[in-house]
Amino acid sequence: MFKKNFMIIFSMVVVVTILMVSQTPLEVLGLVALALGVLVLPGMRNILLIYGPRKVRAALYTSIGFTIGLFVFYFFVSLFDGDVYSIDFLSMLMILLFSLLGNFLYGIPASIVAEAIAMRFMGNRLWVSGLIHIGFGAVTYFYNPGFSAAAVCCSILFFIMDERIRRNH
Repeated sequence: MFKKNFMIIFSMVVVVTILMVSQTPLEVLGLVALALGVLVLPGMRNILLIYGPRKVRAALYTSIGFTIGLFVFYFFVSLFDGDVYSIDFLSMLMILLFSLLGNFLYGIPASIVAEAIAMRFMGNRLWVSGLIHIGFGAVTYFYNPGFSAAAVCCSILFFIMDERIRRNH
């Protein structure tokens, strides 16, 4: 058993050592500790192996789609207002990076939880999963209302992308 888990245990020890000697903020240390704690559990590693690749693809497609959609939305809003709309590459890149960050750190775990709960409602799995995805997106209103509309849009896009990838495989 030790040989089977040696690489993951060694990796965790290296990451924890680096974080402990660095000047990493306490919030980041807590988040990393939570992620490492989840990865230690064999059941969670199995879930990530089953759902992980599909969820990662859905998160990536969601981030790209959200960035393009936001650009198109602001472009048409500027046309109706009569303004000239220009966006620089850095703004697009920042939107993409923050979208990726949110989708990977929050969207993938929320989607795995949504899928685990929705599997118990096989007749209405699609509706239950969709509502849970939207609910997780709407929860952001309580800790940062400024991001709630974007989070709900991303959660809807994530659900659509994940279901589309699920049906194609």
